Amino acid sequence: MNLDYLERPISALPSNIPCSHGSVAAVEWEWSIDDLKAGGATFLSLWGTDDRDRDNCFRVRAAFLLPTGITVLCHRIENLAAPGFSSIAAAFPAALRMERAMHDLLGIVSTARDQRGWYRHNAWSAETYPLRRNADLEDGTTNLESAPYPFVQVEGDGVHEIAVGPVHAGIIEPGHFRFSVVGEKVLRLEERLGYTHKGQAKLFESRSQRDGYKLAARISGDSAVAFSWAYCAALEAITGTTCPPRAISLRALALEHERLANHLGDLGALGNDAGFAFGLTQFSRLKEDVLRNNVIDFGERYLFNYVVPGGVAVDFPESERRLRVQHYMKLEGEVIARAEGVSLSSEGITPGRVAKAGGALDGLVLEAASKSGGGGTIRARSSGSRSQMVKVGTGTWGANDNCEWMSG
Repeated sequence: MNLDYLERPISALPSNIPCSHGSVAAVEWEWSIDDLKAGGATFLSLWGTDDRDRDNCFRVRAAFLLPTGITVLCHRIENLAAPGFSSIAAAFPAALRMERAMHDLLGIVSTARDQRGWYRHNAWSAETYPLRRNADLEDGTTNLESAPYPFVQVEGDGVHEIAVGPVHAGIIEPGHFRFSVVGEKVLRLEERLGYTHKGQAKLFESRSQRDGYKLAARISGDSAVAFSWAYCAALEAITGTTCPPRAISLRALALEHERLANHLGDLGALGNDAGFAFGLTQFSRLKEDVLRNNVIDFGERYLFNYVVPGGVAVDFPESERRLRVQHYMKLEGEVIARAEGVSLSSEGITPGRVAKAGGALDGLVLEAASKSGGGGTIRARSSGSRSQMVKVGTGTWGANDNCEWMSG
């Protein structure tokens, strides 16, 4: 990708994967977006910052994935009274919701036709922008009642409306859903999203760099290791800190425990959603085994405090090494046996077939998302696909080649 026409040259960013950064003016922003789209770039993220206390401006940044690494474009906005920028949603549709979120949180408006709110839901006044430096969130506006939500009502004999969320059981992300049903037939489902803003970005401003990992680990309960490792990796790259190889391996092992627990829980939930409670109890038991081993191996069931800047909180107990390897082998056998050998009904629907169907659906979602300018590595991995991000990141985290001590 050649962006030689930029006023300022592309420069490298401190990172554990190849990453570059470029500052662009308004026209260059539009040119760059077009060139990135034409070059097959994958859109990763879009966000804004209030830098008025630093150099009297707002900034918008967009990150894209290329075969050579990540490129971050930064656009400076000097119109403080009405900050705005050219929308990139035409080229990368996945950016639209982020543009709407940026409007709600910072008051930075894109040129997109869709100017509906995304996060606010009348939770604060229309004149308040929570991520601005001078935002006053103690002025009573947070006590506003939620605005009425216009939705399509289905009418007729026997139609029932079932409202679900936005707060759900367990640790899944929030969302409000309205089901219109007749018996077991769902006539219409309307979803309302945008409930994930919980103020973490503002909380990070009051945390020291050293302690920010604790908040990062608590952004999403099922991804504590993933989020805290990402934060620590960024902090270590910025400060030039080298993490010991064993600590990197232990982070990878903890991340795999987290992934295993999540997948086992999801496999049980797939069975439960199909009315197969026995499948739920079996996979929940297997998940519980992993969580109990977490206490022995890492000091806690859910690993909110394990990954710390510069390494990990505790070392892996050497006495547990062989026992843990045996548990992994036993776990693999039990999962295969339950996924292939237990029927959900007389028609022979097995948890394995349900899981494969879900994986196939994820594959279709991933392909569609990629074509629309977005796509995540979590979806890619769960669907058996190998995304550009995985390819770019191979070897840069240093985890895969340093785990021989587990089986030695």
